[in-house]
Amino acid sequence: MPSEKYMLIDTHTHILPDMDDGAPNAEVGVKMVKALLDQGVRSIFATPHYYHHLETVSEFLNRREKAYLEIMSEMRRQGIAERPIVLGAEVSIERDLQYAQGVEKLCIEGTDIILFELPYSRLKGWEVSVIENIIFKHRLRPMIAHVDRYLDVFEESDFMQMYQIPDVIFQVDASCVDKFRYRSFLMKLIKKGSRVVLGSDCHNTGSRKPEYIKGIQYLGKKLDEESFNKLLYNMREILNITL
Repeated sequence: MPSEKYMLIDTHTHILPDMDDGAPNAEVGVKMVKALLDQGVRSIFATPHYYHHLETVSEFLNRREKAYLEIMSEMRRQGIAERPIVLGAEVSIERDLQYAQGVEKLCIEGTDIILFELPYSRLKGWEVSVIENIIFKHRLRPMIAHVDRYLDVFEESDFMQMYQIPDVIFQVDASCVDKFRYRSFLMKLIKKGSRVVLGSDCHNTGSRKPEYIKGIQYLGKKLDEESFNKLLYNMREILNITL
């Protein structure tokens, strides 16, 4: 396990109640938070899905604030002293997203990072253009959600195109270490010097429960101590998080 100075960050969760296909209520959301806290996570990015064709940014932010207040109230009721939740969004790439008013407000709270979810298909030129138009216009840094998943649909040329997106950060699901192909991809990203962060992408307490620490434990075994601590330090630096 890492030392306290490298407290862990889960960069992708669906803990906020009744926002999407994640936690259905505050009680389940708090169970997910407690599970992550028990694994040593001290900063939890709450990143509910945002679909531009379904609602405006303003409507989404109003719903998110309501959900945040609900889960915080339940945490207080249960006597949880920690305040680990950092608000954000998992922003689905759509053609008109670049024209959305207030799209920059979907960044991870306190950062210039916006988490994008690509369609589960071959990478298309217009998708990259939308990302680049948004980050250039608003001076943001893009983070690609669960990039390991695209191993099933991307060709090497798709990955090469994605690697060239300016300042791109790759969020890898911690549970990917369960399968050889995905954990090999994670190690490849790290060894090539890509900006890599881990997330659980948890949605519930069952089939998609919070599983973060297994990724950290795997990396702790595969990397020497210096490289491992450097990776954890870099995650904090990339995300500009002060705990």
